[in-house]
Amino acid sequence: MNVGDVFYRYSGRKPSSHRDILNNSYRAKRDEKQIERMVITNASLKEQKPEKVEKEVVSIPKRYDLFEDNISKIMYADKVAIIDYNTNTSFIIQNKKFAEFEKKIFKLLFRYLRKN
Repeated sequence: MNVGDVFYRYSGRKPSSHRDILNNSYRAKRDEKQIERMVITNASLKEQKPEKVEKEVVSIPKRYDLFEDNISKIMYADKVAIIDYNTNTSFIIQNKKFAEFEKKIFKLLFRYLRKN
């Protein structure tokens, strides 16, 4: 992680199934380097999370979907990680073109949701 980097995350977790899978050393490094986080989530999770300077959160409107599939996707640098909280499985795709493609789609949706 580099100072000022950005990571993008879709977080479709159910609010009642929060599982803290990140260790404290990751959080400390992330906060020390002021990694900016952009998150698309469901309305329930957005309401539970306190806003932080380095994190911007938008939510999928309930009229489209509850967005509670218990799956997250994270895009950072040349990697895309997909996490299934239902089965505690995940995988990472390391491919610069694929990661850039996923980031473009994320940013498009993020901008749309921010306006609405």
